[in-house]
Formats: sequence, structure tokens, C-alpha cells
Amino acid sequence: MKHILEKPNYYTKLHHLSQEQDKLLQEETFRLDNPLPPIGEVTKQQLGLRTSWGVLREMFLLPWLLALIVVLWWWSDDIYQTWKSTEETALRFIEVRKKKYGNDYFEWIDDPVVIGMYNDINENGVMPLKKYLNIRYVDSVGAKRRLHRDIFMASFLGIGIPGLFIAILSFRRRAPLYVDREKRLVYTWRKGHVWAQHYDRLWYYENRHALVMVLYGYDKKGRFKPRRFVITPTGNPFVGGPKVHGPVLAAIAHYMAKGRDAVWSEDWQGREGWYLFNDDKPKDFDAQLQKVLDKIKADNINPQADQLAKGWGF
Repeated sequence: MKHILEKPNYYTKLHHLSQEQDKLLQEETFRLDNPLPPIGEVTKQQLGLRTSWGVLREMFLLPWLLALIVVLWWWSDDIYQTWKSTEETALRFIEVRKKKYGNDYFEWIDDPVVIGMYNDINENGVMPLKKYLNIRYVDSVGAKRRLHRDIFMASFLGIGIPGLFIAILSFRRRAPLYVDREKRLVYTWRKGHVWAQHYDRLWYYENRHALVMVLYGYDKKGRFKPRRFVITPTGNPFVGGPKVHGPVLAAIAHYMAKGRDAVWSEDWQGREGWYLFNDDKPKDFDAQLQKVLDKIKADNINPQADQLAKGWGF
């Protein structure tokens, strides 16, 4: 299998979690009102670490949606204000002409421009929207350019706002990364496919953005390959590094060495955030998990990964 591990670049380090165990056990685990994020679940059997996938909504999609809504409001208001300004100009013109030449001025004048401005206002003293749109896109200087610009804006906003809205609502709550103390396994699932690795053979990448745990599993085409589980303890991909990651790794090490009470004194589950959809646990989870572990063993994945990392100097 290709790419059992990817070679780290100059700002990413590769670590073997079990080799870090003794050092991590020397670090204290911090007791707050709740377990330290990204810990989302603690039981005697497993520790659940949440991915920050949902942060994409709050940090990127939601601000973009709000920005497009503001642009829509600004663009719509600009059109409305221009309509009313054009209406006011036409009314003022009619009023001035009648005052100067008499109320019957528009009955005898034969100037087509003057008559056109008079006809732009209906009997209720209002310029109909249809009339204004004709002025805006046909009968004014720069009408063609304005038409092309507004078609672009309408298309952009008409696709962007519903698209972002649907994307935000369709986000699935992703399964945590479970560290199973009894089975000494690390596993999760994604879209019905189980990812797994033995805790004592787990490699992970670390850089200033995130922790990336290397698991293995099958994709939807049945290909067996490395699968990455990304953890950003702060929830912000731009704020990270060893000082932030250290307490999380220490909590994992203490949990595996000493049990639940080293992290929290009772079974606990944190808030999961708002989602309309869940990435539900596969019904054949146990069978899939065993299949992945058997494949790891049959293909000598871990010895190959260890040898590869050793060749890179890790």
C-alpha cells in the first residue's frame, strides 16, 4: 500500500504516541469545570476526542453567508434608493413645469422627452417598478453595463446564499476519535466506514495548526488506505502548537495508564453543538473494526510504517 505515512515537511513533526507516553505522564492533567477540549466524552472504557470539522461553519461558511446577506441588502437598497430618487426627480420636473407653464402643459407640449418623463409617473403619483427598470436597463446612459452588472450580482447572490445556507444546514456531526482503554485501540467512523489503529502503534503529525492522528480504513470504493483524524484543541486552525496540544496528549496518556479518574471523576459527555444530521455509528461496526485490524496485520502495515518513519529520522 502506498503512502502508509506521508513524509513530514519542515514545519510538521511525526510522533509515535506510545514512545511519548513516559514524557506525557510527567505532565499534569488540568481539572476545570469540564474536561479540557477537545475531550467530548469520558467513560471507563473510552475517551472521545472531537474533531473541529464543525468550526468550518462558524469560522468560514457562516461569516460568508452573513457577508453575502449584507451585500444583498446593500445592492437591493441601492436599487430601491435609485428608483425613489428617479421618481422624485420626475415628480419635481412635472411640478416645476406645471407651475411655470400651467396645469395643462403636458396636454399640448409635443416634446417626446418631456412627455416620456411625464408618462413615467402614474395617476397615483408613483413611478411603477416596471417603468424604473426600463429606465435603469434600457433608456439611460450606461444601461447595458448596469444590466450586465446586476445580472452578475443576482446570479452570484442567488447561488451563493442558498448554497451556503444548505451547506451550513447539511453539516453532519462527525463521530469523535475514541481511545478505547480496554481494547487498547483508537477508532472512529466516517460515512459508514470504520477507521482504526492499535493505540500502541499510533503515529500522529503535529504542526502549529493541528494534531493529525493516522488511522487506517477502507474508502467507499473498497480501497484500504491511511485515514487522517484532525484535532484542533482550540477549535481554531490558526491557533495551535505544542503548548496547546501537550495537555490533550497528556490527558490521553494519563487515561490509558491510569483510567477515567485521571481525566475526570465520573462518566461525562459534553455539549455536542447544533447539527441536523449525525454521522451514525455503522450497524456492522464490530465486523468492520475487525476487518480493518486484520488488514493492518495481514499487510504488515505497522512494521512498514515504523521502518519508513525511522528512515526519515523519526
